[in-house]
Amino acid sequence: MRLRHCSIIFLILFAAALVPVTAKGPFHGQVGIAIEQTFGTGNPDALKRFLPDDGKVFLSIPAAEIEAGNYSANQVVTILRRTLERFRTRRFHVEGGRLPNVKRAPLKATWNYKDSRTGREGNISIYITVTSNPLKPEITSIRGS
Repeated sequence: MRLRHCSIIFLILFAAALVPVTAKGPFHGQVGIAIEQTFGTGNPDALKRFLPDDGKVFLSIPAAEIEAGNYSANQVVTILRRTLERFRTRRFHVEGGRLPNVKRAPLKATWNYKDSRTGREGNISIYITVTSNPLKPEITSIRGS
């Protein structure tokens, strides 16, 4: 009986230990916060932890002169840094809040910017696809319309 009681306690403690990891994992709002920080500050460093270590990210924002292609994490950061230096964010809004709902992925945002070279303002939709792994979410594509 004592062994069974200890086993039950162990299972409860094990399950309780998993709850904070899954309930407060980086997927819960952290991806959205990193995206907002990137476009809001012009500094894409916040995205680094959500970009794949080995894989590629599809990136295409024609309105901001980002040519469609599959890029490494370092390339994505460099391209976004250069782009956000030229195209200054006036407003960036993630629709539906910061927490993307995996069932209706990709996450959609509206980006209002001003081209520092031409003075032209633009307003486009940005679609960001994020893997559904709550312990290690990764951005797999960033597309602009």
